[in-house]
Amino acid sequence: MALKSKMRTLVAISLTIALSACWAGLLFGEPSPLLELGSRISIDTRRTGSQSISSKDVLASVSRITNPTTASVTERVRAASELGQSLAQDEIGRLFQFLKSKPDPGETNLRALQLIKNEVLNNLRKQEIAPVGLTDTLIDIYRNPEQDPVLRDYAIQHLVYWYETPVSEQQTRIRTLLIEAAQTESSIAGTALLGMHRLSATDSGFNGEQINRLALQHVLSGRSSSCTRATALQVCAERGVAEALPTIESLAQDATDLTLRLSAVAALGRLGTAEHINSLKQLDCENNEPLRLAVLSALQRLIQKQQVFYP
Repeated sequence: MALKSKMRTLVAISLTIALSACWAGLLFGEPSPLLELGSRISIDTRRTGSQSISSKDVLASVSRITNPTTASVTERVRAASELGQSLAQDEIGRLFQFLKSKPDPGETNLRALQLIKNEVLNNLRKQEIAPVGLTDTLIDIYRNPEQDPVLRDYAIQHLVYWYETPVSEQQTRIRTLLIEAAQTESSIAGTALLGMHRLSATDSGFNGEQINRLALQHVLSGRSSSCTRATALQVCAERGVAEALPTIESLAQDATDLTLRLSAVAALGRLGTAEHINSLKQLDCENNEPLRLAVLSALQRLIQKQQVFYP
C-alpha cells in the first residue's frame, strides 16, 4: 500500500506541475471561501491576529501596497496580508483603484505585482462587512482586455470563491459571467469551467448539462488553449461525459503537449473501460517519467474499476 500511495503522490505532483504551468488556477497563498462574520470593529482600531492596527497604520499600509517606490515586495505583501478585516470604505476604494489600474511605471517585477494584488483580493474577500463594489471590481478586471491576463484569470477565481461566501448577494451575475467566460477559447475558459464544475456540486443554480456540453466542446475543439482543453478533460472525466472518450484516447496516444497528454491519460484512467487497458499499456513512455507514472496510475485505476487482474 505504501508503494501505491507513493506512486499516486508522484503522479499527482507531475500532473499538478504540468497543469500549473499554464493554469493561474493555483492561486498564490490559500484562498479561503469562508468569510468570518461579526460586528464591525471601530474604524480607529483594527485587529489582525493579536495585533491592533490604527487607522493611521492602515492608511500607511495602503500607501505602501499601492506605491512600488516606498517599500520592497516582501514589505508590500506583508502589508497586504495584515490590513485587518474592518477596512473603511475609502480605504477599500483606494485598493479597488489599485487593483484595476495598469502597472505603475515604477513596477519592475510584474510577477510580484500579481502576488501583491492577489493578496489584496484575499484580504478584501475576508472583510467582516462585505465590501461594496467587490463583485463589480472583479468583473471589471476580467472584462478589461488590457489587463494582465493572469489578473483576469485571478478575477475569475476570486469570483468563484466570492460566490460561496454567506454574504455574497450577486450569485446570478457571477454565474452568468462564469458561463460567458467558459465559452471563450483562452486559458481563462478553463478556470471558469472548473469553477462552474466545483460550484455545481452544491448549487443547483448551475445547469449540469450545460457544464457537460461546454467541457465536451473544449475537449473536441482545436481552437481552445491547451490549458483549457486539459481542464476540460478532467471535468469530462469527473462528470462521466462518455462522449469525450474517443478524443481522450487519441490525445493520450498522440498529444504533443505534455500537459494535455498527462491530463488525457489521467482522464482515461477515470472514465475509460476495460478495453482501454491495452491502449494505455501500448503507450511509449520511454524517457518520459511523468508520462510513465501517469500511465501506471491510470492503469491501476482502470484495473481496480474493472476488477481485472494485471500482472
